[in-house]
Amino acid sequence: MDLEHDLSRMLEESVVGLTPPLPAILAEADRRGRRLRRRRRLQIAAATVAVAALAGTVAAFGLRPVAAPPAADPRPAPSDSREPTPVTGAGLLAVLTELLPDGRISQPVPAQGEEPGEFAGLTVDYDDGLSPVTVELSLHARATGAASAPCRPGIGGGNGNGEQRPYGAEPARCNTVGFPDGSTGWSTVSTADANGLYSDSVDLTRPDGSELLIRVYNGRHGLSGDEESRSVRSRPPLTSDQLTALARSPRWRFQVPDRPTAAVPGTPSPGNS
Repeated sequence: MDLEHDLSRMLEESVVGLTPPLPAILAEADRRGRRLRRRRRLQIAAATVAVAALAGTVAAFGLRPVAAPPAADPRPAPSDSREPTPVTGAGLLAVLTELLPDGRISQPVPAQGEEPGEFAGLTVDYDDGLSPVTVELSLHARATGAASAPCRPGIGGGNGNGEQRPYGAEPARCNTVGFPDGSTGWSTVSTADANGLYSDSVDLTRPDGSELLIRVYNGRHGLSGDEESRSVRSRPPLTSDQLTALARSPRWRFQVPDRPTAAVPGTPSPGNS
């Protein structure tokens, strides 16, 4: 037997057994391709979900872009158009009613200067529960010079002729006064008239140049010829210290609201019902 011929035949027979299974190979490739495409779709879907979740977190915590500030309102802010009013007798009455001790105010007689803001005055009856007495008040825009004049006890009452001073009355005197705010003037207890009427008063020139006078009597001061002055008690109802504190109140301003509704006879002062 030819050895070379036998080897060739044997090689041919072995190659025939090695024929590749092409259908199986193609099926496996298609299966692996589908698996790869499915995995990529899942990865894309997961990335989309993550982006959506991040956007929701930003919205939940208010992490939004900063908006531009609103444009300024071109309209001007409303302003208080009320103007201060020169004080009148009615305005003085409103302040006096608030500052006096408990009692009742009646018979107000206001007075004003010819020019608004020049002078305002007021005379009232004040009753603290014992008997009514006259209270006089005046406010000048410019000092009259009276507060800087030499003290004279006769200011504010009788002239001393035929004086009938009530028993227990304060002695006549006049003291100059001055205060840290620059106010200067005098505090006076006047002489009495023939009916025993006298007054306690304070006249101050204030730092703004205005002058305030407050005078309280120990009885009724006749304002007309048919009404006679008469004393009803030995002393005025307010002491000199009370008058001074009242005169120094910052409530007395020459520019104050005019409240004529307060100028009603029988107006009670605070605390009196």
